[in-house]
Amino acid sequence: METGSIHITDFDLKRLKKVLQSARALGKEDKSILDKLEEKIQHAIVTSQKSIPPYVVTMNSHVRLRDLKNKDVTFWLMFPNEAHLKEENVSILTPIGTAVLGRKSGDTIEYQSTTGLKQLKIAEILYQPEASGHFGL
Repeated sequence: METGSIHITDFDLKRLKKVLQSARALGKEDKSILDKLEEKIQHAIVTSQKSIPPYVVTMNSHVRLRDLKNKDVTFWLMFPNEAHLKEENVSILTPIGTAVLGRKSGDTIEYQSTTGLKQLKIAEILYQPEASGHFGL
């Protein structure tokens, strides 16, 4: 279901490249997730933090997703070292985390979970740091 280009900030891009480099060096993460994230950021439209549209999921965004049964899931998209701090944090190095990055409100995403292929709609971006004037987060 993921069609079209995604947008990421220049700041997120720099940090994500470092995350990928570290994760590959350590060899503890799922290689397929790392490959998917790397491919995603290579094809992304890179935008400054001040220019990113408020309806795009960036790092440290709080999003609400809705599945086909109208059940909502909310979480914060976080870098791996911050994801463990709260239960509702999701690491970018998870299938759902990689799937939502750069997508916009209203998009339907697909990702492979442990229970099979999932499709969720990005129902709402509850918080995006850049839209709130919080740059460098």
